[in-house]
Amino acid sequence: MQSDNIIDIKNLSKVYRIWNSPKGRFKAILYSLIQKLDSNGYKKYTSKQSQEFFALKDISFSIKKGESIGIVGLNGSGKSTLLQIIAGTLTKSSGKRFVNGRIAALLELGSGFNPEFTGKENVYLNGSILGLTPKEIDKKYDQIVQFAEIGEFVNRPVKTYSSGMIVRLAFAVLTQVDPDILIVDEALAVGDMHFQHKCVRFIKEFLKDGKTLLFVSHDPGAVKTLCQRAILLNKGEIIKIGESEEILNYYNGIIAQSDINSQITQYKDTSGNLVTRSGSKEISFQSVYLTDQNEHQVSAIENGQKCKLVCNLKVNKKISDPTIGFVIRDRLGTEIYGTNSKYLKQKTGDFIENEEIRITFNIFMKLGVGSYSITVATHENTTHIDQNYDWIDNAVLFKVIPKDQISFVGCVELQTNMFINKKD
Repeated sequence: MQSDNIIDIKNLSKVYRIWNSPKGRFKAILYSLIQKLDSNGYKKYTSKQSQEFFALKDISFSIKKGESIGIVGLNGSGKSTLLQIIAGTLTKSSGKRFVNGRIAALLELGSGFNPEFTGKENVYLNGSILGLTPKEIDKKYDQIVQFAEIGEFVNRPVKTYSSGMIVRLAFAVLTQVDPDILIVDEALAVGDMHFQHKCVRFIKEFLKDGKTLLFVSHDPGAVKTLCQRAILLNKGEIIKIGESEEILNYYNGIIAQSDINSQITQYKDTSGNLVTRSGSKEISFQSVYLTDQNEHQVSAIENGQKCKLVCNLKVNKKISDPTIGFVIRDRLGTEIYGTNSKYLKQKTGDFIENEEIRITFNIFMKLGVGSYSITVATHENTTHIDQNYDWIDNAVLFKVIPKDQISFVGCVELQTNMFINKKD
């Protein structure tokens, strides 16, 4: 094992046996207890009466101290199983698990909580599970209650709590544990917006201290914001490991891969930028670029400048009223603005096979100074999940430069007027 790794996972698998009938399972337990069959006979019996399901299969990766890692994948891909094994709450079937540090985990909603106990009693219960002594909890109790912000409910049974209140209390306990490794499994999704922002601030401070984060979320913005790298799981196996944006763009292609002919590719363009492309290609983008109002291609735009996004498409199969759209993202991958023909209430009509079509979007680029990317897509209905024809992440990269003088900060310029009224 590598000494500079805080987590090492090597050829890890988790197997569940699915029985054909309760009777077969009972006989297997009985035979194993009375040792009526030898080991080979038992294996032959179980292979006939059951099937093996691999929740995780031959997983290997390493995480260094101070890294923040997102784990993404479709439901049932093995994300929660992996985190539970790392946290030590679930045993592995085979392989090696090495963890060098104290872990605090927020896994299943309400795990470690007794619904019959009050919130206060559960603070002491959960705190002790996480390694705090009663005296330590006494000292930290007021801070926990203050962070949770559940008021008098802390003295009421947890079974009367909403899911958001349970997460508030559970996360509040984690803030006082001071772990080396923090594991958060989709828990922030049930909290309200105020609490989510509060938790994100805590996690960012946690990472500044050189601690390690394992984070599961279906929110790509949260993963990109909090995680340096990401692991993509699918059907219990690792598909890709890499920088968060690269992995999330590929994951987006998997979500859209409803058609058996849909393919996902990743490649670097002439400037060395990673491009992710997916779709079944009934319609395909031939070229995408930005121009100024005089039709000159540009890669830098002044703040507030009018420009055009030009999309040249080739029709490979007749499609009626397909959706064409785009999304602008900042350098961190956060979506700034997006629209499509459906949102704009613009009918695109019939696309005839072998036809070449140009779609132009006129855009008033009131963006802040910085680097941006444009993703383009053509699909059915309002989202690419229904039927994705062609989707290109990072199809265009451009910069916004200041026009004259800076008049605002942030990503987007909003029309603002200011009035001063003085009372006599």
